[in-house]
Amino acid sequence: MCIRDRSTGDTQSACQESDLDSAHLPEGIRMESPSPASPLTPHPSPGTKHPEPDEKPTSTFVGLAISHVALGFLVCQNSAIALLMRYSRSVPHESEYLVSTAVMSGEVIKLVCATALLLQSGLHTNQFFPREILKSALPSALFVVQNNLAFIAIANLDAATYQLTYQGKIFSTAILSVLMLGRRLSNKQWVSLLILASGIALVQTTSQTTQAPTPGTSGTSNPLVGLAAAGAGCLLSSTANVYFEKILKQSPVSVWARNIHLAVMGIAISWIGMSLNGDLEIVRNKGFFHGYTTVTWGTVVLGSLGGLLSAMVVKYADNIMKGFATSFAILLTCIISTLVLDFTVTYNLVAGGVIVNFSIYLYNNP
Repeated sequence: MCIRDRSTGDTQSACQESDLDSAHLPEGIRMESPSPASPLTPHPSPGTKHPEPDEKPTSTFVGLAISHVALGFLVCQNSAIALLMRYSRSVPHESEYLVSTAVMSGEVIKLVCATALLLQSGLHTNQFFPREILKSALPSALFVVQNNLAFIAIANLDAATYQLTYQGKIFSTAILSVLMLGRRLSNKQWVSLLILASGIALVQTTSQTTQAPTPGTSGTSNPLVGLAAAGAGCLLSSTANVYFEKILKQSPVSVWARNIHLAVMGIAISWIGMSLNGDLEIVRNKGFFHGYTTVTWGTVVLGSLGGLLSAMVVKYADNIMKGFATSFAILLTCIISTLVLDFTVTYNLVAGGVIVNFSIYLYNNP
């Protein structure tokens, strides 16, 4: 089973390749084994084509293969979430909402989605013992802090640099998987991690100095703060995802029930955080959804549904295709940022982007 990284639609997998993306919705869904043939089942004719054991489902949606539909939506979601987050935190009239309420709203949406999927797959009350729910407290707290850090990072970095820097969670997740889960990486994967680190370092040199503010924005961004927030977010996200995978494997609780545990704990922890930092008083005076616009809701919804799209890609395609989706999303973000947000593409960013995307392909194709 695969677990999502919750900041930008990114997810975590129980398999080696999909430990890399973000949030607690699953990034992939285990395919059910076909039931044994009945003794009354007629033997297939000699010309019947037998599917390969690893062959993916060939379901269609409006005449198109679901794998292609999911891949297209994932590319658009990964790119749109970075652009919308950046726009919502950099434009003055869009940034009046409280980040803490946006994070909590995302948890509520995830709770609704996970509950619906659990009811569809079958509800078992023994999956909701208090002891099992409390196991999700630590990763849930880490996810909540990471989601808040993601908003700080995107407020101080352009969308393209943010996306490329956040790929660092691939590196930290891989290392933590080796240390906490005893996972073994191939020599090619170790090399790809070194290549990834060099690519991210090259991208970050582009943002070491404050860039000219985008017209219509507040102009108060600090790239060093953004890079620090992104780095801390990567580490927290990786730790939460690997720990979540560990408890998921060590108990009979289903992945959907676990995601409900995470969402419930996330809502409670977000509420506690709001009471500690003073946001709860603002909510009482101005309302929970003060400052929310269409862009705000788009940011919250896209961030919440990213894991489900990743799950569809892994289920109906594979992790290599998901890696390509990440690469295309970064490219699309750069193009849109250049055309709409007056973003300047530098040689270091292009070179770093190529290196990062190559390392993702290399890691997912050992």
